[in-house]
Amino acid sequence: FDNRGDHLSLSPLLMEEFLKLSQSIMFSRDMGPKTSGAWGWMFQEPRKDADVEEEVHSRLNKFLTRAFRRPVDEQTLERYATYTLGQIKAGESFTEAMKQAASAVLASPNFLYLYELGVNDHAEPLDDFELASRLSFYLWGSIPDKQLLDLAETGRLSDPAELDRQLDRMLNDPKTKRFCDAF
Repeated sequence: FDNRGDHLSLSPLLMEEFLKLSQSIMFSRDMGPKTSGAWGWMFQEPRKDADVEEEVHSRLNKFLTRAFRRPVDEQTLERYATYTLGQIKAGESFTEAMKQAASAVLASPNFLYLYELGVNDHAEPLDDFELASRLSFYLWGSIPDKQLLDLAETGRLSDPAELDRQLDRMLNDPKTKRFCDAF
């Protein structure tokens, strides 16, 4: 399976199908506080005294960073936030608007494909976010967890001692079973 974004394209028909799939997931009756680990920090209605615009930006920033496996740029965050806030102003509940935004994120090529921004013919070294993605996709068959992303953000993941610690942690994680099964 090749998911390198710089080698692939996404047709409008395929993108539409991914959007339908993501909507079926987000708006499933099984999607709720008991089944989603992200419910509390992503979809749950904010406190009455909370600034809704600030909540949308904060929650989407966290979600987009995890989904795209690197910090999200301001323009992308603003595009998703503007859409979400527009849905809320049009009468959608906070939860439903956030589900719509999450659905769009899950259909985005930035989520579906692995983009390595600094790598061209291996002349450039991997940045820590690319390293985190390669490690997690290879060993876990999944996106990097919070710990890997936090280390990548601080630039410490590529430190040899830290990299050894993370490899040990990842190899001892039950998610490594996916790697063994796929091998």
